[in-house]
Amino acid sequence: MKVALNISGKRIAPLLDVGMDFYLCELKEQQVIKSASFTSSELFVEHRIRQLSRLGVQLLICGAISRQCRLMAESQGIQVVGFLSAEYQEVIELLCQSSVKALQRFSMPGCQVQSRRRRRRNKLCRGI
Repeated sequence: MKVALNISGKRIAPLLDVGMDFYLCELKEQQVIKSASFTSSELFVEHRIRQLSRLGVQLLICGAISRQCRLMAESQGIQVVGFLSAEYQEVIELLCQSSVKALQRFSMPGCQVQSRRRRRRNKLCRGI
């Protein structure tokens, strides 16, 4: 599986819509078999998402993401896990050991939906 993480330094970038730096890795049998970092030359987020699609990215991990960007990525066949806050290496390690669902532990404060009653208030934080 090809995974792209929107990064800023050693952490997941706080907002995908303006982030241009990515860490790409390919996971196979719970191991990273290839990885590379790159800065996108595309100015518009729509073009960056298409670029990720052309690179074969299947999973995009990011901080906050607008609804428009999420829908655009999903329409390109990219699964989005948003609203995460952590060092990107920690995210990769957990992803290798567990499932995408386990990434919920890195949810941004206020974005982890814990009960049905609170779901309406936090409906914008649909990271996982």
